[in-house]
Amino acid sequence: MNGPAHDGLIAGRYELSQAPLVGGMGEIHRAYDTRLDRFVALKLIHRDLLEDDGAEEFVRRFRREARLAARVRHPGIPVIHDLGQDGRRAYIVSEWVDGSTLRELVDEVQPVPLPWTVFLAAQVSAVLAHTHAASLIHRDLAPDNVILCPDGAVKVVDFGAAILHGSLSTRLTPPGLVVGRERYQAPERILGISTPRTDLYALGRLLQDLLSGHDRVPDELAVLAAELTSDNPQHRPGSATEVFDRLTALLEPLPPLVGFVTRPAAATILGYTELQRRPTAVAAAQDRSATPPSSPDVRRVRSLAERYGRDEQHHRAVEVLEQAISQTVGIERPVPAELQRDLAMALIAAGEASRSVSACAVALDALQDRLPAGHPAILRLRREQARAHASMGDTGTAITLYRRLIDEPSEDGDRYAIHEELAVQYAVLGDTAAALAILDALPEQAPAAHDMTARLRLLAKPAPADEDRTRVGESSGPRSG
Repeated sequence: MNGPAHDGLIAGRYELSQAPLVGGMGEIHRAYDTRLDRFVALKLIHRDLLEDDGAEEFVRRFRREARLAARVRHPGIPVIHDLGQDGRRAYIVSEWVDGSTLRELVDEVQPVPLPWTVFLAAQVSAVLAHTHAASLIHRDLAPDNVILCPDGAVKVVDFGAAILHGSLSTRLTPPGLVVGRERYQAPERILGISTPRTDLYALGRLLQDLLSGHDRVPDELAVLAAELTSDNPQHRPGSATEVFDRLTALLEPLPPLVGFVTRPAAATILGYTELQRRPTAVAAAQDRSATPPSSPDVRRVRSLAERYGRDEQHHRAVEVLEQAISQTVGIERPVPAELQRDLAMALIAAGEASRSVSACAVALDALQDRLPAGHPAILRLRREQARAHASMGDTGTAITLYRRLIDEPSEDGDRYAIHEELAVQYAVLGDTAAALAILDALPEQAPAAHDMTARLRLLAKPAPADEDRTRVGESSGPRSG
């Protein structure tokens, strides 16, 4: 039995029933929930991590995995049931998924029938479309993290390396430290860049794995795999939805997949719709006519939202702020600028990149008459606005906004960071020369800028010939991870 137990159970209710699978941060058990009479997957944080100097940070990241995975509801993602602590060990409880990994499928079935290759890749692209719509980037998509169920459906698992698209990956993973399996990591990861197109690169590698062993690959699949695995992110498909549409156009009747699919294939799993965003607070307020609007207690609202933010309950902070702002509708006074600014920052923390762009614009407009253009609060909002555009793939607008920021007076640390973020945007476009010029123009480079310059120069070097990248359908050789 792992971890402190009560009556032989984890957290007094979960009975571990088989040897664990070992992952990067935790061990995953098939467990029995004695209260709800069902089998679940229970992930316990590694004991060794709790003895490390950074134990608190490891626990935070472990818990964060559950919060991020719970953001998206889709048939292709296991449902998160519980998050808690048993003694010192944090645990995550999720839906137990029967089946085999795509790694096992590729290893045991050579070649994987082309109709199944298309069907499975399309399902994975459907999952990515949903996670990306929720501002979530998986960052560790690989055959080991995709489970093929007995009905032919797939489940994408292990969100331990995931990040919110609304924030730069460098805030959690320093550039140069790449989390995940090397073969499936896009070249830009060495710069600390993670965008939806980073997941698409991994999907392309996964597609190559499924195509391995075929003497001839249909042109449509060969071209798609080549585009997905392009070293330049801008040359990859624009979105997972685009990939889904291209793959579903190639669907054919599925042959038997003996030993893996034992029930009728779940074709309906391929269907998905755009995430339904809840109505904006203003629209909701217009629907409520029972009580007249009243002026919000700004100090109390800001304090409550700040507390939610400290507890990483960012969507609750957004809701509180939006409700307070909606209360001013119909009142002949402007919305307090502090609430507009707090809402913009809460949306950024929640990973709502598209909404944060407009919120930043509203907050900047509200603050411009109260604060000088170079005030730190103004500059921070402008920088977050640039980051949000960058995270949505609007690289041109992001570069324009960053260009304006580098001319503003700022602390040296911020100045270096802004130059670095601008350089990253040029690198995303594949313009390594422009990225290097941005950093070389700094009069005295900080250590971080030196590090970024070194990585850019490394990225600019011609890559050695790699048959695995250019010849779709060829076996990838020994696998690790």
